[in-house]
Amino acid sequence: MKIRDIVQNLKKLWIVGKILLVFGIPFVLALPFPPPPFNTDQIKVELQNGEPVKQEKFRFLTDNKALGASLLSTILDIKTDSMQGFVCIHNISEIYADGQKVGKSDLLEDKEGGALSIPLFFDDTITQIYVPFASTTCVHPQAKTGFAELDNKVEVRGFLPFGKAELTSVNGEPAISVRQYADLTTVFKMEGEKGYIWEWDVFGKNYALFLIGWMILLSSIIQVFLWVRSKGK
Repeated sequence: MKIRDIVQNLKKLWIVGKILLVFGIPFVLALPFPPPPFNTDQIKVELQNGEPVKQEKFRFLTDNKALGASLLSTILDIKTDSMQGFVCIHNISEIYADGQKVGKSDLLEDKEGGALSIPLFFDDTITQIYVPFASTTCVHPQAKTGFAELDNKVEVRGFLPFGKAELTSVNGEPAISVRQYADLTTVFKMEGEKGYIWEWDVFGKNYALFLIGWMILLSSIIQVFLWVRSKGK
């Protein structure tokens, strides 16, 4: 490779470096933590006799700030926006009778059967997350403290031990027959995700603020450097 080509490559690297210095650093600082695709965590809990197998509490952020939010606020007194945190719970409980899995449609109608109720704590208040059987419930708490917590005291409700009513014939007369399950068992399970929702408008606003703030800070650093350099001559 000729010396001329090496010089041209170094010039290109220098230009790319300056672009990354000006635009890349604000981009990184504007990202929330953890950045995508790591912005969600999995939750999985199994219950035995109505109690969680693992006695854990799940804390999650309700306001996910940018990486450089504290720095920008401290140096330039500029406030950034946060991305909204969330938690989604999936009720994936299963029903068993006579050693076989049973569907909810096989049982007598029971809207509350298999439902989960989980306490949610934030800002010194307690609310209940209600998750019906075989469904998903998501919440987006607006907490002043910036975080919320799922308690491990999960309340559950079993199913009525009766099968779906069927029309039968008794002595030639129509009759309603209801089967009763003596060993109807509900295996309570739940899983879900916690994290934050990616919002392009929030990221765009934060990036613009960081870009302006970084350019102001960078120009100040350059001016100080040039002043110190001139004094040293």
